[in-house]
Amino acid sequence: MWAALKQYDLAYQGKFLGTKKQFEDPPIRDRSAEAHLLTKPEYLPDAEIIAAAKIIEQDSGKVEVVELSKSIAKLLGFKRNGPDLRRRIVSVLKTREHKAS
Repeated sequence: MWAALKQYDLAYQGKFLGTKKQFEDPPIRDRSAEAHLLTKPEYLPDAEIIAAAKIIEQDSGKVEVVELSKSIAKLLGFKRNGPDLRRRIVSVLKTREHKAS
């Protein structure tokens, strides 16, 4: 397995497996047409949440965490920012802020 990871330039980030390029510049995917199962907050990679935050902050400047969470949910195609989704997004954002400090 480790040989395959190296051969295809794959890496783990938390519980997610992807190419190093995907983690450096993750695609922002619109989940509005996805099946309910694929829209669970735990299936959102940290890298994609952080990339969405960067896009919003580039367009809008510094945004409060609660508002940023709502904007990220909308950008990712979620119809609403329920408590589980909000908790997931805010958790990633706080981790990002902590790492930046």
